[in-house]
Amino acid sequence: KVKDLSSKYKYIRRTRPDGNCFFRAFSYAYLEHLLTDKNEYNKFYEIAKNSKEILVALGFPQFTVEDFY
Repeated sequence: KVKDLSSKYKYIRRTRPDGNCFFRAFSYAYLEHLLTDKNEYNKFYEIAKNSKEILVALGFPQFTVEDFY
């Protein structure tokens, strides 16, 4: 299996198998992709910059959202 994977992928990142491993692996892969794609990075930055206000407008408590900023 390792030889087959090494022919298709440069790196392997182990994730904790806790039920969120797909989302964690996808997030890491996407963030690593942002390092190489400036346009995609700028789109992501704008969405992330405005996300606090959007979450509060959707009804999330301000103090809860602020934990992530």
